[in-house]
Amino acid sequence: MTAGRGGDRAAGRPKRPTMVDVAREAGVALRTVSRVVNNDPTVGPANVAKVQAAIAALNFRPDERARQLRTGVTGTIGAAVRRIAEVNPELASIERTARASGLTLLAASTDFDEARERDILISMCRQRLDGIIVEPIGESHNYLEPELEAGMPMVSMDRPMSGIAVDCVMSDNASGIGIAF
Repeated sequence: MTAGRGGDRAAGRPKRPTMVDVAREAGVALRTVSRVVNNDPTVGPANVAKVQAAIAALNFRPDERARQLRTGVTGTIGAAVRRIAEVNPELASIERTARASGLTLLAASTDFDEARERDILISMCRQRLDGIIVEPIGESHNYLEPELEAGMPMVSMDRPMSGIAVDCVMSDNASGIGIAF
């Protein structure tokens, strides 16, 4: 995957807001931010509101890798199937290209469900993957703008994503049909 809008790995990604930034913005201790992010019920409503406002203002998203280090649980599983090309040739091509670049592909099906697509994409962003390829189905992908601004490389395939500007790889179906006849 080339570095399109998401930034150049050699130059480094733009800095994402951290919990330290949220604490500074909210005027609370770092521990308070951590407790709010982890849904600790002992934080008072006033501090929860301050932290949530700072999270929204900074477009902060927790770093899933940090949670994984703390808990020892990744929240993901892997599946190694016999032959992916029989089911999804596009995914098979992505996987071959990823392997040739020394990368491992993590794939999930949106099953044409917009809410599921959003959950999957947010989860992938929180895991700070090296890049994301999306076969979009949602009406709007504006919620990904902070991730793009923070340097997440993203490419759309088969159709453009709406509400954000990312590179898109599309098939020329009309020409293909013309050639077939």
